[in-house]
Amino acid sequence: MELFLNGYIDKDYNGHPSLKGTKDERYGKSIPDAIQKKFNCINLDKGLGENITTISNCNLSIYYAEDICTFEEAQEALLNKLYGDMFVHTTYVGYSEYTITGLDLEDFVIGGHDLEQEFNSHMGEYCWIHITD
Repeated sequence: MELFLNGYIDKDYNGHPSLKGTKDERYGKSIPDAIQKKFNCINLDKGLGENITTISNCNLSIYYAEDICTFEEAQEALLNKLYGDMFVHTTYVGYSEYTITGLDLEDFVIGGHDLEQEFNSHMGEYCWIHITD
């Protein structure tokens, strides 16, 4: 299964990482909720009513840019940054990839990496999220 999410990084009305279609929107759509709706997540009961919702095996890639772009432009901008001026001109590009088993949607971490903190450090930027399981 595969999921692409894109938009400007913000927080939803509950304070969770979200994506907005435009910078002017008041609240974006929750990133963890969008992931949970797409994938067949495993719910683990830790006891006392605490559950952990996870995707047991997945690959998560995140591409960052200053403004709206296509997924292909985000990928090409990363290649430009790594290998020189070959494709697209952008003013900012960033990239993160996580291949560690287990995306925990309750705490929004993957392999000990705090994704909420990751998105908070890129607040207001445009991003593409690509997840495969």
